[in-house]
Amino acid sequence: MVFILKYKGGKVFITGARGFVGSHLLQILKQKRAEVREIQFQQDYYPNFDDAIVFHLGAKTIVGEAKQNPLETFNANIKSTYELLEACRRAKVRKVVIASSDKVYGEGLNKKEEDRLDGYAPYEVSKICTDKLAQCYMKTYGMNLAITRCVNIYGAGDKHMSRLIPYTISQALKDKPIEIRSDGHTIRDYVYVKDVIDAYLKLGENNLKGAFNFGTNSQVETIALVKMIIRLCKSKSKINILNTAKNEIHEQGVNSMKAQTLLNWKPIALEQGLKETIKWWENESERN
Repeated sequence: MVFILKYKGGKVFITGARGFVGSHLLQILKQKRAEVREIQFQQDYYPNFDDAIVFHLGAKTIVGEAKQNPLETFNANIKSTYELLEACRRAKVRKVVIASSDKVYGEGLNKKEEDRLDGYAPYEVSKICTDKLAQCYMKTYGMNLAITRCVNIYGAGDKHMSRLIPYTISQALKDKPIEIRSDGHTIRDYVYVKDVIDAYLKLGENNLKGAFNFGTNSQVETIALVKMIIRLCKSKSKINILNTAKNEIHEQGVNSMKAQTLLNWKPIALEQGLKETIKWWENESERN
């Protein structure tokens, strides 16, 4: 791995800096004393990206909301990406890191970076377009560009109740019933937000290009995950399986060996990350 820029004193731009992952990245970059600046992920004018690292995290990220508002999602996730990439192309940008998603692969486990992008729902399609646009600018214009394809991200700061982990923890800490929209047997992978930030930092400071998967290489059934959270919370919550979710992908997971090998990136185990996340929720409850 060849390092091209240390963050201290370096010029860094972030879209989506107020979001769940972006806010964590912004905080760490400030701690590293980078000259970091937030930019709107949809705007008519972009600043001078010369000699900068640009992280593009701004997007509509909630799958259910994307299904309800596809045009808004396409506009936010696709248009913002090609406008940002064009601004980067016109500048002498040092590195660009674009947030894609494991959802681009559609159904299946052990997906590798060279596998076909095969999603079809509005969110998935918007991310496939984001991914393909990034590849276009990288291959056509030789941009130093990396693409992150992360599995489901969880951790401190995420309070969006449409996501399984924050919803389940919130309910479990109050001993309230936990509703599962699927049949409970859908299979997913989950990666801790601190590991995701480490992935972004590693990609931003080296000259490795292309797509990188980020996951734990260990998937879990939804019902097993909920039971784990209940156990870790020492909760009395009961599980209610609604089985009302329609057209859900049954199993989804990626192979992250490329990132582990080339970036020396290693995620923590799910249970350890959940313990830290639950502790954050408990501290939040005490503050409120």
